[in-house]
Amino acid sequence: DAGNAKAYLRKGVACFNMEEYATAKVAFEKGRELDPGNNQFKTWLRKCNAELEDEMVGDDQAAAPAAHAPATQAAPAPPPPKPVP
Repeated sequence: DAGNAKAYLRKGVACFNMEEYATAKVAFEKGRELDPGNNQFKTWLRKCNAELEDEMVGDDQAAAPAAHAPATQAAPAPPPPKPVP
C-alpha cells in the first residue's frame, strides 16, 4: 500500500539489513513523507546516510593507492646466452 508508512519502515529496515542502503534510504524517505512525526524514519535515515558515506570513503580509499602508486617498470631482459664453441 503506497500510503502505509509502516510498510515503508519495514521495507527500509529489510533493505538496510541486506546492506542495500540506497534502496533503504528511499523507503525511509517515502515513509517519513507519510508520517513526519515518526522519529524512527529520522533515525534510520541517519544510519543509511552514515553507511552510504562509509561506502563512498571506502571506495575512495581503495582507489587512492592505485591512483597515486608510482608507475612500475618491467625489469630489463637478461642478455642472451653466449654461444657454445
